[in-house]
Amino acid sequence: MQQRDGLSVDIASSLTDTVVPGAGPVMKRLFRQVFAEWGRNGSVALSAAEAASGLTREELAESLRERPRLHPLLTRLLFAAGMNGHDAVLRAMGTAVGNAVVDPLRVDECELILAALADLNAAHTQLLHLMTTQATVSPEGSEGGLFWTTETLVTEADFPDQVGSLVLAALISRGLAEIPAMVLGAPVRITALGSVVLDVLDEWEGADSGGRRGS
Repeated sequence: MQQRDGLSVDIASSLTDTVVPGAGPVMKRLFRQVFAEWGRNGSVALSAAEAASGLTREELAESLRERPRLHPLLTRLLFAAGMNGHDAVLRAMGTAVGNAVVDPLRVDECELILAALADLNAAHTQLLHLMTTQATVSPEGSEGGLFWTTETLVTEADFPDQVGSLVLAALISRGLAEIPAMVLGAPVRITALGSVVLDVLDEWEGADSGGRRGS
């Protein structure tokens, strides 16, 4: 079967059309650059998928050819591998895809994990970790209660104000953090999904990751 950057042409075409139906020549060239990730022996994301599934790269390709529902998951993974340099995120995403390849019951779980992890980096992980710790200062106007607000969280994380706010907004938009309505102040807290994602990331954090949750 004819190959394109290590993937059979039918799989590559299906992946392209999954994201951009009827994609033109320019978009297809962009996709070919992303598909080149498949052929990299050192791909962190694909190595994690291989380890989780117990399959070789060639066996993964065959499983994908037989199961079109997995094509969008691989598309997300390849894009993330090409655009995201945070190894813990790439390993977690690759592991989720590998699990979905060998266990069809985990496909839905994989979709949620990939959607939540896409484009996350060390700054997002740092803020998630911080939200699992006890707030260090009482917000102005509160009656002695300790909880994180946008201002105290960004200050404690030592981010520039604008950067910290953008990082927090990204976490909230993915459902990983929330600001519930309260009479006093505007607390920020990690969600149940955020805790799951953090556990997944912690599993793959390297020695220089900055510590585990609660440390």
